[in-house]
Amino acid sequence: MTPQIYYVNEILYIITLPLIKVSIICTYLRIFPEVSFRWLAFSAIGLNVAYVIAFLIVTVLQCQPISFAWNRWDMEHEGTCMDLNAQVMAAAAM
Repeated sequence: MTPQIYYVNEILYIITLPLIKVSIICTYLRIFPEVSFRWLAFSAIGLNVAYVIAFLIVTVLQCQPISFAWNRWDMEHEGTCMDLNAQVMAAAAM
């Protein structure tokens, strides 16, 4: 797997995980019509949207310049990257 594909897979993972959760919540909205449940469900959808926006920005901008995310292995390019382990732990905790 080329490093560019891994980079794109990271982005797709960050997008698809909350979308799956939102689709499940939308199914629950069709099943349970109570007002209090709907309020909680829409709050959960809002949190998932905030999650995808925040972690999408963090994932895309994890290295400066962005191309350093797939060029850093050869030690010929200059740039900096965030601590990816901390990013993964924060995403998992959310």
